[in-house]
Amino acid sequence: MTPEPAFGSETLSFPSCQGVEDGGVAWSASRTIRWEYEPGEVDDGVDNDGNGLVDEGRVLWIENPGQPEERSVVWEHGLSEYLAGEDFNGDDGNGNGLDDEHGLVFSIEGDVVTIRLSQQGIGPTQNLITKTVQTSVFIRN
Repeated sequence: MTPEPAFGSETLSFPSCQGVEDGGVAWSASRTIRWEYEPGEVDDGVDNDGNGLVDEGRVLWIENPGQPEERSVVWEHGLSEYLAGEDFNGDDGNGNGLDDEHGLVFSIEGDVVTIRLSQQGIGPTQNLITKTVQTSVFIRN
């Protein structure tokens, strides 16, 4: 999937190079990284699972998505519903060039994929702590 320029995407699907076979590149089956709501959470502005976080998500790594041999692994829990500084309002609330992006978002410009995520937790005084990180990867092959 190629993310929309102004919105990015909370899902990224891709094959990976497995080497050379019979003189050509051998590609893996599709793999997907995506944001989804934590089990027990729904998009309703309420802490449905009672952990102090509202509408939080998680990051999934999925091999062979949609196939009988699909396999998924949870990489991270406690992601914000939206990236820090964002709300669902059609604007770029945090000034990163994307509108209303989820707590995990992929954007592509040329041969560079930028990955941003915001994770939440409850601090020692029951305060909400949010940390946002960003990195970029050059696409090759």
